Amino acid sequence: AGESLSLFIRNGQVTTGSWWMVPCGCALGGADRSVHFDTNFNYCGPEQNDGSWRSICKTTDTATPTTSPSSSPVLSPPMYEVLEEATGSCPGGKGITTVEECKVAG
Repeated sequence: AGESLSLFIRNGQVTTGSWWMVPCGCALGGADRSVHFDTNFNYCGPEQNDGSWRSICKTTDTATPTTSPSSSPVLSPPMYEVLEEATGSCPGGKGITTVEECKVAG
């Protein structure tokens, strides 16, 4: 998520840990507004965000170019998005569950 959305990834690595205040999975925030990955998937409720974090989520299952019969390729919408509101996690099925995908998305 970090690279796809051109977000800040500190020292080329997604900051990874288990926190009470960061949404589970991939999120944007912290003092430097960098991409973080919270490994605490035991609880992903709204209380798992101190209000300063925005989840980075999948928007679609795949993003592949499509072509119409008489035109050039049309790109699908982006595969990832940063949610506008501070939440505890991404909507069902749209969460990023690995640090590797988190880095790609950002």
